[in-house]
Amino acid sequence: MTIDFKKDLAMSESAVFEPYLQDVYHSLFPDLVAAVRLSGDTQGQRLGHDRILYLASGQTLFLDEKLDTTDCPNFAMEYVANDRASDIQHRRGWIEKPLQIDYILYAFVDFPRKAYLLPWSLLQLSWQRNKAAWLDTYGVRKIVNDHGSYTTLICPVPRKVILQAISNTMTVKETFR
Repeated sequence: MTIDFKKDLAMSESAVFEPYLQDVYHSLFPDLVAAVRLSGDTQGQRLGHDRILYLASGQTLFLDEKLDTTDCPNFAMEYVANDRASDIQHRRGWIEKPLQIDYILYAFVDFPRKAYLLPWSLLQLSWQRNKAAWLDTYGVRKIVNDHGSYTTLICPVPRKVILQAISNTMTVKETFR
């Protein structure tokens, strides 16, 4: 599979999906004042900030957005962004990075449209706890980027498995003394 990163970035930053995303955010956060999309090569982008939500309560939320034009049954857990990068920061995929976000919005933008709001800390902890098993069970997909200059590695984990793992991660079953 080959992906054109610049083309995918342009699609994700396109204004064509903005009305849909605004509807999603207003549905998820009834006290939403503004949902501001960020773009460009900035420090905020490197921390995962694709969007900032301002709520009437005064709370500010930072989100990373993953847009997919096909309604596939999986979340693509990108654990290696660039297999040829020499430094760890550029090598790690988004699920392995210390992003400064509250949520990831995984949105499938073709019909039927649907979106999943995933709490970042629980998603990342779920990945850490289940990574080996998921890689063994669901395998690795290699995606050649930028005309063959590097490869990205993802683990396609079924959505229902991720959602159950998040639920398990936020449930403490042990007794503490």
